[in-house]
Amino acid sequence: MHCSEVRSHRLPGDVLFSDRLRGWKLGLSALLLVVLIVGFGLQADAAPFGWRRLTADPAAHDGEPLIFSLYAVTAIEGPNRYRISKVIRDIPIAGPTDTLSEGDVVSVAATFRAVDAIAVEASRQRHELRPYKQVLGAVGLLWALWMVPRCFAWRGGRVVERG
Repeated sequence: MHCSEVRSHRLPGDVLFSDRLRGWKLGLSALLLVVLIVGFGLQADAAPFGWRRLTADPAAHDGEPLIFSLYAVTAIEGPNRYRISKVIRDIPIAGPTDTLSEGDVVSVAATFRAVDAIAVEASRQRHELRPYKQVLGAVGLLWALWMVPRCFAWRGGRVVERG
């Protein structure tokens, strides 16, 4: 097979990844992305899992293990009780509060106690460096946004690398 024969033969990806009908391809991709996001949101909101499932039928889930990863402490209600929030607000936790303050970010391993519908802390990790990580991420994003126009340009309806 000669090189000219190879070039004339079209591969399936040639049509999909070509610039031909790129507006339609981008629009269809955006529409599919929106459908996936909305579908996942509806499914995640309606699905009974985690804390919602446990509190819907407490007696059936007594002693069930729970993991709350990267939740914010929203209230301290005494020496052995506090509340954490993320998507679900104000989940009650039974555990020591002497080293906690509102606004701390914690990960908690607990078990569900059906009598009073509370999570009993088995272990907890405070994420003390989390604010610094968020600042570092924001600095990185700002740097990337500052560098994009210095590294790329828009020519002839396309994004090209500056050279």
